[in-house]
Amino acid sequence: MCKDLGLHWDPVTDTFTYHSDNVQSAFTKRAVLSSIAKIYDPLGAVVPITFWEKCFMQRLWKEGYEFDSPLSSELASAWALFASKLPVVSSI
Repeated sequence: MCKDLGLHWDPVTDTFTYHSDNVQSAFTKRAVLSSIAKIYDPLGAVVPITFWEKCFMQRLWKEGYEFDSPLSSELASAWALFASKLPVVSSI
């Protein structure tokens, strides 16, 4: 398996796969932005995922969260739910 363009490429089957790291347990704007920045999608295959992340980040900016202030319980639970499903990306 080779890593090419930020994706994992299997030359035997000629397939690209996506991988995600575990999301940090701290629910701050900085942790959310860090997790979002780790998903690299030059082919646009996971646009529904990246679109949701960008909308979530935009909401944090609009609500005026500082980088290290904790998220509200509503936003933290929404992010935790998303983060728990993020490892499914590797099956795409």
